[in-house]
Amino acid sequence: MNPLALTLQAFGPYLDRTSIDFSPFRQSGIFLITGPTGGGKTSLLDAICFALYGQATGGQREFPDMRCMSAPQDLPTLVHFTFQLGGSAYRFCRELCYKQNRRSKEWERRESNACYQILDSGEKL
Repeated sequence: MNPLALTLQAFGPYLDRTSIDFSPFRQSGIFLITGPTGGGKTSLLDAICFALYGQATGGQREFPDMRCMSAPQDLPTLVHFTFQLGGSAYRFCRELCYKQNRRSKEWERRESNACYQILDSGEKL
């Protein structure tokens, strides 16, 4: 599996929508995620694992536990991971949002996920 792109929003320390393009690293075939302690390195690995498997590395945390603590209630938490496998590209998407119930005015949690195969034309299957 070759990672192509990762997009996060309100996930771990990443409040704003953040996208990482892994394509410049494809030629070397290897790359290193590095940075200071607390810089969000493990959150990137958690995001990839969560997009693929629905749980973070180690399986100890659930999606709501990985939500950015400073995210406003109306900002969705999302993880979109695009990768190449066997000549085909795929995108796994998971999102968590809170919607206010019109009648009760209470916030309800809604989770969604999707998986696409991306064709050469850019079309999703």
